[in-house]
Amino acid sequence: MRQRIIYTFLIVLISVLMSAAPALSATRGLRVINVVTKEGKKIGLYKDYHALVVGVSDYEYWPKLPYTIDDCKEVSAKLRELGFQVKQVFDPTSRELKTALSEMVYKMGREENRAILFYYAGHGETEKLADKTNMGYIVPRDCPMLKNDPMGFATHAVSMRDIESASLKIRARHVIMLFDSCFSGALFALVRAVPHDITEKSLLPVRQYITAGREDEQVPDKSIFKRCLLVGLDGDADLTGDGYITGSELGMYLSDRVVNYTHRMQHPQYGKINNPNLDRGEFIFVPAKARQKQAKRGAKVQEEETAIAEELKKLREERKKTEELMRQMRQLLEAKLKVDEKEKEVQAEKLDVEERLKLAKEEQQQDKKAKDSRIKELEIKRMEAETKHQREVEEKKALEEELKRVKAEMERLKQQKDLNAKKADEQRLASIPKTKMDVFQRVRLGQSPFVIDDFEDEDLWAVNFHDNWLKKAVGSSEILLTADTTQGANSTSCSMKMKYDLGENAMVLALIGGRTISRIKQIKKNKITAYDFSKYNKFVFYLKGEKKKGFFSRPHRIHIVFSCYNEDLAKSNKWVSYYNEAKIVPTLEWQKIEIYFDDLVPSAGTKKNIKNYPEKPDLRNILNILFLFTSHSFDGGMPGSNTVWIDEIRLE
Repeated sequence: MRQRIIYTFLIVLISVLMSAAPALSATRGLRVINVVTKEGKKIGLYKDYHALVVGVSDYEYWPKLPYTIDDCKEVSAKLRELGFQVKQVFDPTSRELKTALSEMVYKMGREENRAILFYYAGHGETEKLADKTNMGYIVPRDCPMLKNDPMGFATHAVSMRDIESASLKIRARHVIMLFDSCFSGALFALVRAVPHDITEKSLLPVRQYITAGREDEQVPDKSIFKRCLLVGLDGDADLTGDGYITGSELGMYLSDRVVNYTHRMQHPQYGKINNPNLDRGEFIFVPAKARQKQAKRGAKVQEEETAIAEELKKLREERKKTEELMRQMRQLLEAKLKVDEKEKEVQAEKLDVEERLKLAKEEQQQDKKAKDSRIKELEIKRMEAETKHQREVEEKKALEEELKRVKAEMERLKQQKDLNAKKADEQRLASIPKTKMDVFQRVRLGQSPFVIDDFEDEDLWAVNFHDNWLKKAVGSSEILLTADTTQGANSTSCSMKMKYDLGENAMVLALIGGRTISRIKQIKKNKITAYDFSKYNKFVFYLKGEKKKGFFSRPHRIHIVFSCYNEDLAKSNKWVSYYNEAKIVPTLEWQKIEIYFDDLVPSAGTKKNIKNYPEKPDLRNILNILFLFTSHSFDGGMPGSNTVWIDEIRLE
């Protein structure tokens, strides 16, 4: 035993000596651009920077811009100081400009771990579109003027929609585009961002844009925007003082300085693209001072790596000698251990055979006793099982008889309850006019589906609901409500058409069920006149809109509001309202909308004006139903107009 412990110790010692060399590597990793946060945390930014700088000076049809090329060369020089690989394109034709943009997308922009900058200096133009919005263009050297040759202009100019498309196709994580030109900022329905300290969130994808001025302003050939850009990149645009410049910091800096230096004649615009997947990060510049610090740290690290590599080389040579010596010692020790192990195995086998013979005799005797005992035990269990089975059969028969009796009693009570309920409903409905009584009764009975209106009678009278559709405009707004026989969901022939125009802080609505105050007075007199939706799960209708949803066009969302009667609030002619929290926006095609009553939430007016309001609507006391559009900013609305169609309204 003592010898085995000594041998084991020697083998462990050999293994420790062979693994004594430090696990270091002299292989240098890829260099990346890093930043250090204010908390001292090191964050890797990009593999590298790339920039495309485009300047147009020698125009064929437009006034020449003699200083543009020099401005672009200065910007390129500054970008190279900051570590950018810069490609310059001067006085390009339309084809050359579009080729350069494609190369930026499909060559520069293929690397995800990269930052891309696009800079353009030259003429810009703005075109008024049919929807009253403006479209901006950048103008290559051979592009005709819009007012002289509209078709030639459209063929040669590059629109801001093309620029937006290019920025979306680029796979690089961070993209910033700067335009030292005068054109419409219609593309840039931008999300303005307040500069903040750099964190890991800054590494999220982003598309940022900065323009030299608004659409109604002229950018001078001697560019103030360019001069402020160069000064800002030297470090003045570091508004948070962390040693780095973000795209938001640069945009805010240029917006402030250019406005001041041009005596408010030029107002740069900046921000991030209005896209939730591309507006959370920040383009980050590393100024010269920060790069110098990183270079010093890199040189120091390289010296340390060289010293470690030399030390590692010596350790490897020593390790080879040690390994050979240990190999020989291991062979000797393993041979000795094998001999000792063999002797122990022979001795152990001898003892094992003797022990097994002894146990076999004892097991033979015990096995006979166990078998006899097991036979007696099984016989007792068999008798107990038979007794238990007989008892369970009797109990089961008794339970079946009792269950049969209970079912018969329940069926009798159910029939009696249904009969009593029917009599009560007949008594309550006796005082209501026949035509209206049918509506309340059918809704209360939960006949599914209950069609409120399918407009197939080609008017605004809801036969099944026994009521007229009403309209209302609040604030600076207009609404026209008609039956449209040219539109219908599911191949039907007619629908309800809502054509509206919303000013600031206004709303329009179409409602069924009657005016709210009138309905409250009606229910006070006779509570049975409240609509009872409690036996339905959801409200279903079909919706279509005229306005297309896009980057420059955002149709209003539609709110479906259910007004509820409350006996305590009715004393002061008040009520509670609930609406769909999920966002529903009309599209160009018919879409089926399903609103589950369990998903309704209290409206803003209810939360503001009603104390201790119920969290969920009382579906047994519905006053009316509203289809509502609003331009109130607190609800995400804005001024504008649209035409929508509604059809096949029902309860399910």
